[in-house]
Amino acid sequence: MKGKPHRLNSKADYYYVKDNFEKDYWKPLWQNMYDLRMVWMPGELLESKEDGIEDETHRINVIESDITEEETPQEEAPAAIEEDTTDNEVPAPTDAEEPAEVVDGEVVPEGEEVPAAEEPEAPKKKVTYQQETYMENPWSDFVRFGFTVEEVEAALAE
Repeated sequence: MKGKPHRLNSKADYYYVKDNFEKDYWKPLWQNMYDLRMVWMPGELLESKEDGIEDETHRINVIESDITEEETPQEEAPAAIEEDTTDNEVPAPTDAEEPAEVVDGEVVPEGEEVPAAEEPEAPKKKVTYQQETYMENPWSDFVRFGFTVEEVEAALAE
């Protein structure tokens, strides 16, 4: 191998970089491995915030999302759309006349006020609660490679 390893794939790799490279290189790798050993793992969805547990190792995550049109209940199906046979083309202005104002595909006659654009309605929010547990990350290098807290803390204390 030339240079420094880019990926540490075993416990032996962590000890190799610790024993063969300067502290500025291996210590952040070990610290990162140690810091990522504990994570907040998502759990079950809750009906309300009161249904969950909140303490040192449990929290409730509040998830807000926009309600889409598919999620909005419809009272009845829309009627069939009839084909639009009207001529919606706006005539091109001639040199003598001012260009016509067009709003929503309609020509606004000269002298009439152009209606102000309506502000879009704020999307409705759907709130979901999820129980989370602070626990050892089973996919972390710390767990996968069989490190112990004492072992890593001793290496970081050097």
